[in-house]
Amino acid sequence: MEIQFDHIVHYCSSPERVMDQFIDNGLKAVEGGVHANWGTYNCLCFFNNLSYIEWIGINDVQQSKETENPLIKQLKQEGFVQLAFRTENMNLLAKNLKEKGYQLLGPLPGSRKKNDGSELKWSMLFIVDDHHNSLPYPFFIQWEESFLQRKETLKNIINEGEISYININGPDVYELATTWAKLFGLQEPLRKSSNKGNSVSYHLSFKNCTINFFPATNAHTQIHECGINVNNGLATIGRSLILENGHYSFIKKSISLS
Repeated sequence: MEIQFDHIVHYCSSPERVMDQFIDNGLKAVEGGVHANWGTYNCLCFFNNLSYIEWIGINDVQQSKETENPLIKQLKQEGFVQLAFRTENMNLLAKNLKEKGYQLLGPLPGSRKKNDGSELKWSMLFIVDDHHNSLPYPFFIQWEESFLQRKETLKNIINEGEISYININGPDVYELATTWAKLFGLQEPLRKSSNKGNSVSYHLSFKNCTINFFPATNAHTQIHECGINVNNGLATIGRSLILENGHYSFIKKSISLS
């Protein structure tokens, strides 16, 4: 069963302001809509393989406090919050994870009312875990629409490029990387030494994204950086943007001559 990176969640005091910064720098980004049951709303930036950035904000404080959705409960400080991976068979995934001994929450229903009045639906599955509580496991998502249906719906707002990598920093990244590898049924993380040989990083490769784990002195493990592979002015000059504690780096996309 194939699992792919779906999106990164970035909690913002003003999703619109971050969206406008991306638009001002030549990228397509749009208002998403409202999660009525969660007290939140979002803006979005999509890429070729339908991976995307979600800038999520709170528009109903009381409702956001009352929801049981674990993702919404994490929205306390601006910055990257959690990663999501998509599946085409949530029930089978849940069965496999239970057999491996994971404690699960869900699948939980999700929905968003778009600005045109239509409703988008999906289901979410969370891993219950207290050990790495400074950075939760990724959650899993299954969209009600098929990949091809979503690609057709989103075709006018997809950027030519992809989210290439996610960097995670923390004090014990080997343990975290091996824990995530086990979750996804991957082999041991790839180990790399720095040029000076005084630090070691670990790497997990998925079909559409790489997750990198770097040692750091910060007390808590955190998602540090989102690397975006595109062809525009941002990438040409190797620019980075730091917006509401979210670090975005832009890499020039290679052009195939074949």
